[in-house]
Amino acid sequence: MLLTLIRGFAGATDGRFYRVSPSFVDSALPPGASVIPRPTFAAWLRAGPLVLINTPNTIWALIAVCMFECVPYDLSRTGPAASAPLSAAFFAARLPLWLGVWLGYTLWWHATLHWFGFAERPFVAAREYRPGRVAHNLVWSVSGVVIWTGFENVFAYLWATGRLAYVDETAWSSRRGALHFCAALLLVPLWRDVHFFFAHRMLHFNALYAQVHSLHHRNTDVEPFSGLCMHPVEHLYYFACALPSLLLLTTPFALLWNGVHLLLSPGASHSGFEDHWQADAYHYFHHRYVSCNYAGTNAGLEERCRPGMRRDLAAEASSAGRP
Repeated sequence: MLLTLIRGFAGATDGRFYRVSPSFVDSALPPGASVIPRPTFAAWLRAGPLVLINTPNTIWALIAVCMFECVPYDLSRTGPAASAPLSAAFFAARLPLWLGVWLGYTLWWHATLHWFGFAERPFVAAREYRPGRVAHNLVWSVSGVVIWTGFENVFAYLWATGRLAYVDETAWSSRRGALHFCAALLLVPLWRDVHFFFAHRMLHFNALYAQVHSLHHRNTDVEPFSGLCMHPVEHLYYFACALPSLLLLTTPFALLWNGVHLLLSPGASHSGFEDHWQADAYHYFHHRYVSCNYAGTNAGLEERCRPGMRRDLAAEASSAGRP
């Protein structure tokens, strides 16, 4: 049991992170041709308590904890957060942090996969590397990091000025504080699944798709910087995942953990490769065919609400290119 956990750490396969495909992949077939096992709603629910074990959430959670401990929020009455809901001083302190974490993580994926050849099974075999497309994705992604920092500033302002109650991190040593912390660790990834499916499906209604979400779908052959490449209106939908922190008494860590998940998880899921530890063929099919696979990798919820996921590249979708 312990050896299995170690060999599957953070989503690894047999202890390897690159040049190894998920267990369902038949390496004798072309990339994308292996049939993804059909997800079920029951399996999605059963996996909930294990969401931090043997999944990429392990890495993202460690990053969130390090950020929270090493660069904590200043929620004092005299701190930058208390000055205004959108404060230049707050942005000066937090925006470089978020840009550094997001860029470092996403650039790692882009470089290892597209420059250094750590993976060998691209979904598009004759891929043409286009620097202009990467620059386009980078610009729109940076706008998303700025918008997220604005969300964070609003929450920090509400906490610092006493307008919104929260559980201080110094209370973590108490039973109540520890429960808040553990609940945030476990529930944020599950809530992300729920929010992403419904918000994403809404963006595929014709008007929103044509005016907003189509920018994200300019990337039919995805790469890591395409993950956060969105219209600013879509970023508002996307980062609205953090709004339950307005309704629930929780720790600021829950917001930061949500932000780390929102900013980092799209990078590897838009890698364009099948053989690495965070590969996501399910979402690649969505970019290729558009009108399918609206959920994230954990698609059991979608199968319950909207059966009929695309599970391989065996046949071209007749509705390819439509919302």
